[in-house]
Amino acid sequence: LTMAEAMIQRTEFPFAEKHPNPKYGEKGPLARYEEMLAGMKPGDRRFVLREGALLSEYADKSSWYATENFSFFGTWAERGAG
Repeated sequence: LTMAEAMIQRTEFPFAEKHPNPKYGEKGPLARYEEMLAGMKPGDRRFVLREGALLSEYADKSSWYATENFSFFGTWAERGAG
Protein backbone atom coordinates (compact mmCIF):
# COMPACT_ATOMS: atom_id res chain seq x y z
CA LEU A 1 0.00 0.00 0.00
CA THR A 2 2.85 2.40 0.80
CA MET A 3 4.35 1.89 -2.64
CA ALA A 4 1.01 2.62 -4.32
CA GLU A 5 0.50 5.74 -2.20
CA ALA A 6 3.94 7.04 -3.15
CA MET A 7 3.35 6.39 -6.84
CA ILE A 8 0.03 8.20 -6.69
CA GLN A 9 1.62 11.08 -4.78
CA ARG A 10 4.08 11.40 -7.68
CA THR A 11 1.16 12.18 -10.02
CA GLU A 12 0.09 15.26 -8.03
CA PHE A 13 0.10 18.56 -9.88
CA PRO A 14 1.96 20.69 -9.25
CA PHE A 15 4.62 18.25 -8.04
CA ALA A 16 6.58 20.86 -6.15
CA GLU A 17 7.64 22.10 -2.72
CA LYS A 18 4.42 24.07 -2.26
CA HIS A 19 0.86 23.28 -3.32
CA PRO A 20 -2.07 25.70 -3.60
CA ASN A 21 -4.40 23.28 -1.78
CA PRO A 22 -4.39 24.22 1.93
CA LYS A 23 -4.74 20.52 2.87
CA TYR A 24 -1.05 20.14 2.12
CA GLY A 25 -0.07 22.67 4.78
CA GLU A 26 3.66 23.30 4.92
CA LYS A 27 4.70 20.06 3.21
CA GLY A 28 4.00 19.96 -0.51
CA PRO A 29 3.73 16.89 -2.72
CA LEU A 30 7.47 16.65 -3.31
CA ALA A 31 8.32 16.62 0.42
CA ARG A 32 5.68 13.99 1.12
CA TYR A 33 6.95 11.84 -1.75
CA GLU A 34 10.53 12.08 -0.50
CA GLU A 35 9.41 11.06 3.01
CA MET A 36 7.57 8.07 1.61
CA LEU A 37 10.64 7.01 -0.39
CA ALA A 38 12.93 7.38 2.62
CA GLY A 39 10.84 4.88 4.58
CA MET A 40 11.01 2.14 1.93
CA LYS A 41 13.29 -0.82 1.45
CA PRO A 42 15.84 -0.20 -1.34
CA GLY A 43 14.15 -2.59 -3.80
CA ASP A 44 10.74 -1.03 -3.21
CA ARG A 45 12.24 2.45 -3.59
CA ARG A 46 13.81 1.54 -6.95
CA PHE A 47 10.50 0.19 -8.19
CA VAL A 48 8.56 3.29 -7.12
CA LEU A 49 11.14 5.64 -8.62
CA ARG A 50 11.00 3.81 -11.95
CA GLU A 51 7.30 3.03 -12.22
CA GLY A 52 6.05 6.16 -10.45
CA ALA A 53 7.67 8.34 -13.09
CA LEU A 54 5.88 6.38 -15.83
CA LEU A 55 2.55 6.58 -14.02
CA SER A 56 3.02 10.32 -13.56
CA GLU A 57 3.71 10.74 -17.26
CA TYR A 58 0.49 8.91 -18.17
CA ALA A 59 -1.49 10.93 -15.63
CA ASP A 60 -0.09 14.17 -17.01
CA LYS A 61 -0.78 13.35 -20.63
CA SER A 62 -4.26 11.94 -20.02
CA SER A 63 -5.51 14.57 -17.56
CA TRP A 64 -7.10 16.71 -20.28
CA TYR A 65 -9.10 13.75 -21.54
CA ALA A 66 -10.35 12.99 -18.02
CA THR A 67 -11.80 16.48 -17.65
CA GLU A 68 -13.47 16.89 -21.04
CA ASN A 69 -17.04 16.10 -22.01
CA PHE A 70 -16.96 14.31 -25.31
CA SER A 71 -20.72 14.21 -25.81
CA PHE A 72 -20.39 16.83 -28.57
CA PHE A 73 -19.25 13.98 -30.84
CA GLY A 74 -22.69 12.38 -30.56
CA THR A 75 -23.42 8.71 -30.29
CA TRP A 76 -22.56 6.11 -32.90
CA ALA A 77 -26.23 5.85 -33.87
CA GLU A 78 -26.56 9.64 -34.29
CA ARG A 79 -23.60 9.65 -36.67
CA GLY A 80 -25.00 6.74 -38.64
CA ALA A 81 -22.13 4.45 -37.68
CA GLY A 82 -23.65 1.17 -36.71
